[in-house]
Amino acid sequence: MITPPKRLIEQRQKMIQRQMSKTSMELQKHFLDLLTWTQQCSPPIDVHQISEMMDKCVENGLRRLKDKFNYKKTMLQHNYDDQQAITKFYSLHPTKEQIHLAKKIWQSVAAEFTVKERQEILRKRISLRRLPSSIDRSIDQAVDDIRAMLESSAIDDDECANLASRCSKTITQFKCDVM
Repeated sequence: MITPPKRLIEQRQKMIQRQMSKTSMELQKHFLDLLTWTQQCSPPIDVHQISEMMDKCVENGLRRLKDKFNYKKTMLQHNYDDQQAITKFYSLHPTKEQIHLAKKIWQSVAAEFTVKERQEILRKRISLRRLPSSIDRSIDQAVDDIRAMLESSAIDDDECANLASRCSKTITQFKCDVM
């Protein structure tokens, strides 16, 4: 793993600090604008209640971003730890056979984590009752083809709508049955 130079990390931290300061000042400005606006309203509006509601909206919107950031941070730490372990292993001057065995072990561990990750994805899909995107796209493509056939046929509009509705219900039921 290649680590960025300390200077680059410090520059990035300063840039983030400037962005946070700028955002904080803008937020204060908007809050003052909100105070002015709410004082002019009739009947008066509770600014703190609006502020709390906005905070909750932002918090809900940022939860996914925070989870993604925490995941990347954890992965970075694991990558660093892995790199340190590999460096320590090679500093022991292992034989070719030991290197070969270590690589086999590392591959096995990586495969195990891949399987666990796929199991977790499948578990989430089942809990959300969602099909894998490739299967879902295939089914949707089949539905689109059927709709195109119905629209281009000589069937009257009411019968076409009835058939399309029945087809849609059947496909939805099929998706539920597959899950």
